Amino acid sequence: MKRKTLWLFAFLSLTLLFVACGEEEEEEEPVDPIDRCDAEDLRAFAEGSISVDEETTTFEVSGADSAPGRISANEIRIQLGSAVPPGGEEAEPVIMRIYDPNSPLNFATHLSELTESGPLELDVIDASEVPAGSQDLTSLDQFDCSIDDDATVCVQVGFDSAGDGILFDDDELVYNAIGGTVTIDGFDPNPPTFSAHFDVQLGRNVLTFGDDSTGHFEGCLRPRYQPDQDYWTLN
Repeated sequence: MKRKTLWLFAFLSLTLLFVACGEEEEEEEPVDPIDRCDAEDLRAFAEGSISVDEETTTFEVSGADSAPGRISANEIRIQLGSAVPPGGEEAEPVIMRIYDPNSPLNFATHLSELTESGPLELDVIDASEVPAGSQDLTSLDQFDCSIDDDATVCVQVGFDSAGDGILFDDDELVYNAIGGTVTIDGFDPNPPTFSAHFDVQLGRNVLTFGDDSTGHFEGCLRPRYQPDQDYWTLN
């Protein structure tokens, strides 16, 4: 009788252990990057990787309290957080640009109108080949992307090494995307929140001649917005 009791105790212990392990595995299931803003109440989130000369750097950035930027005449520019760049030692601001050189003057108003009936999914074009002789290597004006004509946008991701809140030729690492999608989810007036998510493939660093880097970048945006006359401030 005593042996039967011991066997029963062992059986119940193993059963409880398996149940506990199963519950623990379910709790640790990772949240998809495009859902992290909602799941963790973030203003911005992105995870990705950049490969240069067979070396890969992975990074994860987020903005919990703010994601400064603006929606201006042709672009959405937003600081997603900070990360250590490839080959770097200290974290630098990571900035993302979603760009349409052919957009109307008030880009924010135009996007809000286009998303009144639902999310707007946009294809990202290949903007990796900067025209020879370009004076502004980080410019996206020369690429043929158009939300109105064919539902396409240009995307750029870079590290703001100059610390001036923009991506320009005085930075060191600025990557133009070569494909993927950006989905503009819309604008919520209460509280005033702009939402989007993205999954893009990164091409070369346009500031380094002969660079053959590649990468992947996905995440979400949910900053607050403040309408102004010429642009909408993001935070």
